[in-house]
Amino acid sequence: MNDDITAHEIAQENTERLGELFEMLREVREKGLIYWEPNTSRGADNLREMLAGIDRFMAAAVHDVDQAIDKTTELLRDARDNGLIYWEPNTDRGAERKSDMVARIDALIEPAPAPGPRM
Repeated sequence: MNDDITAHEIAQENTERLGELFEMLREVREKGLIYWEPNTSRGADNLREMLAGIDRFMAAAVHDVDQAIDKTTELLRDARDNGLIYWEPNTDRGAERKSDMVARIDALIEPAPAPGPRM
């Protein structure tokens, strides 16, 4: 019985974590990447590809919470490393918002959960 309670608690924690990751991904999609200013056609193509990948993932039904956590973490890491890094705020407020968003992404995805089944 304790194993059932533990498995249920782990599943609930994973579902809550996925909700937090989804909210951050939605915010990145709506507020973070929108300010990214690509200066080349390659940059514009990369931005469109990143946004399309996020949109496809968020529109898909979630059947496996563990896989969804992994994919959401991967998308956030990609946005942080390859999208937000090119974000060019022109004001102190913009720089602060970028710094805040990167810190919040880091808090959610770093350190990564220990390897192994999360149930």
